[in-house]
Amino acid sequence: MSAFACVVVPYFLAAAVERVEPALRERPLIVVTGTPPATRVVDVNAAARVLGVHPPMTEAEARAHCPEITSRVLADEVRAAASSTSTRAVSSAWWGTQRRSAVGSCARRARWA
Repeated sequence: MSAFACVVVPYFLAAAVERVEPALRERPLIVVTGTPPATRVVDVNAAARVLGVHPPMTEAEARAHCPEITSRVLADEVRAAASSTSTRAVSSAWWGTQRRSAVGSCARRARWA
């Protein structure tokens, strides 16, 4: 039997940056990619969303909305944190599903025995 999962987690990259730097959770944060002056926002945290900042703004546009915004480049350590977190979450969800189906099949067999 094969399994396939599609998991969409909004604002996942911003959460990964906040996981690496917990002090950023309370401040407006953008995650950017590219090189100046063409740096683009790829993700934002909740504090930045409230201020009207969203992808795919340029970093300059984001700063016009919110001058005190903090930016972080989508770095390898953020990608690693995001990858690790997503792998654990998907694995946990998959194993939880497998356990529930195994318990359900045992219960069905017991009922009909």
